[in-house]
Amino acid sequence: MIILEMMMPEFLILPENGAQLHYEVYGDEGPWLIFVSGLGGHGAFWRAQVEHFSKTHRVVIYDHRGHGESTGGDERSGIGQCADDLRLLIERLGAERVRLVGHSMGGMIVQKFVLEYPTKVEALAISGSGARLDVQARLLMKFRRRILLELGREDFCRLQTIITVGQIPPETTEDMVLAMESVALSKLPPSELVSARISSITKFDSSADLPKVLTPTLILSSTDDHTAPPKGGEDLHELIPGSRYKLVSSGGHFFPRTNPAEYNEILEAFLVGEEDR
Repeated sequence: MIILEMMMPEFLILPENGAQLHYEVYGDEGPWLIFVSGLGGHGAFWRAQVEHFSKTHRVVIYDHRGHGESTGGDERSGIGQCADDLRLLIERLGAERVRLVGHSMGGMIVQKFVLEYPTKVEALAISGSGARLDVQARLLMKFRRRILLELGREDFCRLQTIITVGQIPPETTEDMVLAMESVALSKLPPSELVSARISSITKFDSSADLPKVLTPTLILSSTDDHTAPPKGGEDLHELIPGSRYKLVSSGGHFFPRTNPAEYNEILEAFLVGEEDR
């Protein structure tokens, strides 16, 4: 077991209501590399990337408002607020420029950020995401929100299990799946916060602005991601000038975590290429 060397966990006090944003920094030299999680909002999603990239980067992971060790978050929470929080975090780090990696909703957050603060981003990677939801994904997200608000949190987590159960290793037993579901339920933030984040995702559409992005960009999709199918990544690739597109062989929607070896290899090759420019 590898024990990662970490600076003391830090809390950024957010200005509007005193909420605390929990973040962790690994590595003491190299470019800043910040990983932005999706709807689940937990920085721990990126543990396999922390282990890999902290040898060459100052790696930052953090919990979104109201998730994990971070406080705050309400019906105003969404992609715009997350992008603002990311700006405050970068200011707290004292970083002039950063490398950003966002997955799923995190991919939308980093799109929003690079469009608003292009000079702050030296390299961008977006995985399991898109410029906007297609019709099927939008209907599914709205249905998930309805389940949450009308049937409750347990049924919301069970629906998530049904959606993702086909995207986990075949040796995973039913008991293991239900144990993961129980953990997800115990960590689920207040319903109004989750509802606001889902609404933000369904309304997001950066397609008209992405041709303005001049930052070197990598886009990754997984062949078996049914939540964010490869078509969304292909569309991003067409919209962002000079972007690179890579298709991961497997891993479902959570492929940075379920197929970290392939994901990390592709991301590392992109980042090393940017260093050689």
